Amino acid sequence: IRNLFPALYRNDWDVLIGHFLGVDHAGHIFGVESPAMISKLEQYNRVIEEVVSVLQNESQPGGLHDNTLLLVMGDHGQTLNGDHGGGMPEEVETALFTMSTKHPPGLIPSNTCSSPCILTLGRNEEFCIRKFYQLDFAVTLSALIGVPFAFGSIGRVNPELFALVAGTWPMTTAESDYGCQNDFLSLKWMEHYLSVLCLNSWQVNRYLELYSGTSLTGFPTAAFEKVQSLYA
Repeated sequence: IRNLFPALYRNDWDVLIGHFLGVDHAGHIFGVESPAMISKLEQYNRVIEEVVSVLQNESQPGGLHDNTLLLVMGDHGQTLNGDHGGGMPEEVETALFTMSTKHPPGLIPSNTCSSPCILTLGRNEEFCIRKFYQLDFAVTLSALIGVPFAFGSIGRVNPELFALVAGTWPMTTAESDYGCQNDFLSLKWMEHYLSVLCLNSWQVNRYLELYSGTSLTGFPTAAFEKVQSLYA
């Protein structure tokens, strides 16, 4: 935490990673429902609120964070006694919070959504919570920061998270005129997303072809032929 906030006021980095171990340690030592865990979670809530405040205060055009994407996540869950490493839902499921300092496009087409929207009530507002599969994280993050997809990744670029970067795309004056900006962003988002999915599918197909040709077991012939027909 001592190093995090000074770094937020510097511009000598492209990706900044803060790794907090306190929640994990509190769960292992005292248990998930212990006062120590509650205290540690409250501390990190305050840290996240401060980070969000800094990003918002520096998000004006030309500001340090006018083009920043924040991701807050856990790498695993925990059982009530603080264990993890197994396959129980409470061990493998965790939360992902994302925030962009740019305005995303309007509602993205429902047929591109990664999972059904589950509405939950909080502070007199409804929040839409969707599932984000771990398999999709690496390829989605690669698309967001503009690095090549990992060869072994077989996930799909998540549409909701990818949409958060739409507000960072440059627009001409005519395109940003009042009344058409949201429509333009939605259209540009779809064009960009389709291009990314094209690269995404090519990379997955390349991996499956090599795996099928070199693995001792490979894929069932019918299943592999179906994948090939879908890609073609």
